[in-house]
Amino acid sequence: MAVILLAGLGAFAHAIISRFRWLAVAKPEVRWDEIPSRIERVVENVFGQKKLLQRGWRGAMHVMFFYGFIVLQTVMLQVVGEGLFGFDFKLPFVGGTAGLGLMQEVFSAIVLVAIGMATWQRYIKKNPHVKAHSEFDALVVLCGISGLIITYFITNGMLINMRLAGTEVASLPPIDALPISGLAAKALAVFSPGIQSFFGHASFWLHAAFFVSMLIWIPRGKHFHLISGPMNVFFNGNATHKSGAALKKTEIDLENMADDAVFGASTLDQFSWKSLFDSYACTECGRCQDQCPAYNTGKALTPKGLQVEFRKELERAGPLLIQGKKDEEGVLRPFIENVFSEEFLWSCTTCGACVQECPVDIEHIDTIVEMRRYQVMMASKFPKEATAIFKNLERKGNPWGVSDSRVDWAKGLNIPVLGQDGEAKDFEVLYWVGCAGSFDDAAKKTARALVDVLRAAKVSFATIGKSETCTGDPARRLGNEMLFQTLAQQNVDTLNSLGVTKILSHCPHCFNTLANEYPQFGGNFTVVHHSEFIAELLRTGRLKLLPKAEGTITYHDSCYLGRHNGIYEAPRETIAAATGLDLVEMPRNKEKGFCCGAGGGRMWLEEHAGKRVNIERTEEALGTGAREIAAACPFCATMLTDGVKDKNKEEDVKVVDIAQIVARSIDHHAMKP
Repeated sequence: MAVILLAGLGAFAHAIISRFRWLAVAKPEVRWDEIPSRIERVVENVFGQKKLLQRGWRGAMHVMFFYGFIVLQTVMLQVVGEGLFGFDFKLPFVGGTAGLGLMQEVFSAIVLVAIGMATWQRYIKKNPHVKAHSEFDALVVLCGISGLIITYFITNGMLINMRLAGTEVASLPPIDALPISGLAAKALAVFSPGIQSFFGHASFWLHAAFFVSMLIWIPRGKHFHLISGPMNVFFNGNATHKSGAALKKTEIDLENMADDAVFGASTLDQFSWKSLFDSYACTECGRCQDQCPAYNTGKALTPKGLQVEFRKELERAGPLLIQGKKDEEGVLRPFIENVFSEEFLWSCTTCGACVQECPVDIEHIDTIVEMRRYQVMMASKFPKEATAIFKNLERKGNPWGVSDSRVDWAKGLNIPVLGQDGEAKDFEVLYWVGCAGSFDDAAKKTARALVDVLRAAKVSFATIGKSETCTGDPARRLGNEMLFQTLAQQNVDTLNSLGVTKILSHCPHCFNTLANEYPQFGGNFTVVHHSEFIAELLRTGRLKLLPKAEGTITYHDSCYLGRHNGIYEAPRETIAAATGLDLVEMPRNKEKGFCCGAGGGRMWLEEHAGKRVNIERTEEALGTGAREIAAACPFCATMLTDGVKDKNKEEDVKVVDIAQIVARSIDHHAMKP
């Protein structure tokens, strides 16, 4: 046993150490802040299995594996102890007790049931949603765990019969606590004591062999996530970074930039260690691509494939890198074109569905954006449509490139402008209009409707007028970090100079950037989305409505409002109060909501492959039979409106912002002093 154990542990340690050494080629990154919240996340998502339990019976199956495998460690420790010290060895404190014995029996049986469920799904039903990239790897582990459990029952059966024959086995719990092992004992009882001993000892050593085989195998395949998964959950995000919602800041100092400085990432050594470690943690469960709008509409992008290919590349180049072959041609090869296509990279909408679904908190969006940054700022290779967007943002301060005044939308409304003489000295909230509200005809109606709502509720507010420019969201998510930082710093300086503390936005992209990303540049504001602001006005009685409905209504969850910021109920409360109706929910809603296709800068890019994402979502909305599709994002409203027109349903179905729904339902009589 000592020889087997040392060999297994040695191989296990070698595999683990090698894989961690490969990470040394990557860029360093600090992930040790906010320790209490990190521990809390591990407790919630690893031991509480929160994300997995949202997946119905498949999640339950994994929970059975997880906790069963933890309990099985006590069986393996017992077997190791017995191999080293004999069958009288007992685990300290709990060994030989009825409680431990029964728990081992029950959880072993539970794991066998889970193995049966997994086998049915993977090899009999052949469910594509659970198909792994490596079927052989999954088969080896399922067989290994099955072998551990079956040999445990047979070995226990031999020990039970030894006790019944008068030989005391101190490590064996009371027989009544071992119902399944008892069945194995009865099956063995038909043989002579010598044959029983042969089967029992053979099972014992087979158990040891399965145990050591798992030690050797697990670090070398996707089941490395048993070790790396909990660690990845712990290291998710940091104080200023929340995957998707707040992208990592690239330090850009043009004056002191080294000649070999690189922005973004293209080869393994240019990514952070966390981006590479994500690939170790991937379980290949496929939950990410089940929800991915690009993958589900026939694009090349697959979030699972992103991690699988990263791991393959690391396994290919890692051994060479630690041998000092970093500078040899082909060792560090660019991912784009060598591993991933251009379409793969630019299909992502940064909707966050992959991040939301991932049980081990992989940061897919950050890895994709890092590659986009390299393509834009280093290689100058990006979709041709993005060229116009970048120029428009640089020259006009908005992605449409509109030259008209940013304040024309507010003509006749007499809105105070902060910074102008005598204007807006005291105000409750600054209204950030955004580029859509300023220049898009449909979004202008939303902006004016919101002004009506604020005035009806007697909310004192102001804008910054022409001083406002694009928040930079599309630039950052398309990879032009330098342009984003220029726009962000300009806005932060303006807002800070005017003493702004609280900001209201009706655009989730502006809201997310102002709230989650501007703190990276010294912009620490209280930012509220108009859905939450209006809901609060209604709760406090500052706003009174007379419910009005124009037929059944459904609501589309904006990715940057919902998944990235957890705002789901406020829009629904507001719509219910304004219409007096219960929403007709789409099949995919709230956390499972399907993207409209506009995020990640794709609002201004063409879709050249597969089905258009907005058409997929529009068809789902039309399938509810609703007469109105409510939105809380100008980008979503545009994409859904285009989808409705594509389906020739514009006469039957209208797309409206929640501010417009509320504005038409204001009870002006009740709002009088």
